[in-house]
Amino acid sequence: MRFIDKVRQWSTCIMISRLLLAIAMCGILWVYTFGHYDLLQTWSCYAGNGSNLASVSYREPIWTTNVAGEWYIIFLVAFFTWAITIFTGILHVIFIFTTSKCIITLALIIDFMNLCFSLSWLCYSTSLRFNHKGLVCAGYYLDSDQWHAADDKAPYLI
Repeated sequence: MRFIDKVRQWSTCIMISRLLLAIAMCGILWVYTFGHYDLLQTWSCYAGNGSNLASVSYREPIWTTNVAGEWYIIFLVAFFTWAITIFTGILHVIFIFTTSKCIITLALIIDFMNLCFSLSWLCYSTSLRFNHKGLVCAGYYLDSDQWHAADDKAPYLI
């Protein structure tokens, strides 16, 4: 077996694994974005720099950001990013059977743009999670007697 054939076999396995991972991630993000755990319908958290306590509604000027709404946008963007990964995975599978330079060029350009976008998404979501408002809505500043949950469970960590 020639070296190029081995490379083609391994790259095919990697692309199929990537396609299956993208399908799984889209399924998970579908549940968080549109499905049963829809953040905007289930739980809203307003936080601001003026308080270490979260609020479930916008009542005072110190609660300026709906952190759950921002997480909804982050999950929505992540869902479409993985959907684009599925599309490029399908293009890679088509390339395996046709070896068309046009298809692989298109797939690589879209993959590169998606990679750059995903890295910026990762930086933004990490900064949102670990900034003051994200920590407030994750319950870092709450004692057990301050939990807003009706069932007295620990707050869900965003």
